[in-house]
Amino acid sequence: MHSLLIAATATMLMLAGTALGLFLNRRLPEEHLTDRTMDIVKLATGIVATIAGLVLSLLITSAKNSYDSVAMDLKGAAADFIMLDRTLEQFGDRAIDVRTTIRQAIEKALKTNLDLRASNDEQIGAEVHLHGTAQRLIRTMAMVNPGDEILRDRALSLAYDLSKARWMLQQEANDTLPLAFQLVVMLWLALIFASFGLFTPPNPIALGALVVGAISVSASIFLINELSTPFYGIVRISTTPLGDALKIIGPLR
Repeated sequence: MHSLLIAATATMLMLAGTALGLFLNRRLPEEHLTDRTMDIVKLATGIVATIAGLVLSLLITSAKNSYDSVAMDLKGAAADFIMLDRTLEQFGDRAIDVRTTIRQAIEKALKTNLDLRASNDEQIGAEVHLHGTAQRLIRTMAMVNPGDEILRDRALSLAYDLSKARWMLQQEANDTLPLAFQLVVMLWLALIFASFGLFTPPNPIALGALVVGAISVSASIFLINELSTPFYGIVRISTTPLGDALKIIGPLR
């Protein structure tokens, strides 16, 4: 809804700019609408359009790269869950408690569908306790067989990596584009469409083309916001890697 609202606002501002341009076209005296005036307006509009186009293209590229990076981090975390469980499995019954805790962490992430944006203090505290419990159980496991210490150190390293990945994902979930920045871009777009309306003949074909153009530009703003918030919205990270990890881990034995 957040992305749709911003995209709709951008569309309304561009259409409002077009309406302002059409209004000025009818109200301004002819000497203000000469060919020389049109050339100057087109030059200024071209500068603004170039800046706006560059900013939008860079934002789309940056948002897509960020989205792909988060998706890879999630796949890496799922792989670490599997490796941690397989490492702990070698301890036998001594690791049942910590393996159960790991399953609970995965199930909790799947239950919330990775929606990390609204984690309150109580939820964060519960997750801190869950991760801390897993690490404590690993540290306090009895070392019975040769090589147990090496396995324990490996398990602790994986557990720390998973905790770090969890809090990195928490930060990325709340890392949205500043609203003021988006408003500046939308203002540029409104000015561009105002210049279009200033010299556009008021016929259905021309006006329809401007409406389609405004919607298309707003779609790019929508995509930027969706890709910038990978854990909620319409375009969101899939929980499939975690679900697959849970299937691979399977029932405790």
